[in-house]
Amino acid sequence: MNTNTQDFDIIKQALYSTKLSRMLAQENINVVFESSAKTASFSPESRTLTFPHSTAFLDQDIHELFMFHEVSHALHLPHDAIDQIREQKIDHSYFNIVIDIRDERLIKQKYPGCIETFNAAYQKLLDQGFFGNKEVIAKRCFADRLNVYAKCGMKIASFIPLSAE
Repeated sequence: MNTNTQDFDIIKQALYSTKLSRMLAQENINVVFESSAKTASFSPESRTLTFPHSTAFLDQDIHELFMFHEVSHALHLPHDAIDQIREQKIDHSYFNIVIDIRDERLIKQKYPGCIETFNAAYQKLLDQGFFGNKEVIAKRCFADRLNVYAKCGMKIASFIPLSAE
């Protein structure tokens, strides 16, 4: 009987997440839960938000962070963004970092109530080693350090060395 209750709770959470994601994105985006997904993602071409099944229901802050982050891509990435970066020969990893920084800033401006969720979830992800351990992060290349610093914010990521250069 516990399994049925748990399954029902997962179905309720999936329906809630799907409806809320669509409402925040202001369109009828596709929302899927994939057991093989390591993190959430958004495909601008197919308008599909993918949640990782493994973390989607374990922590509400992390799940909502993924939702807000990917919904911001739905709101702000053009449908042909991938084609544009290929045509312009832009490095995909740098594009992702810059777009993530921009889109997280924009979603926080649009929905200020999500700021506390971002802070709590990024602290949890950092503590869980989602980005690697702090010593390794601090020694990574500039782009990787900037990515973690921008996501986690000055207060949480103060251990990351950045210079004026």
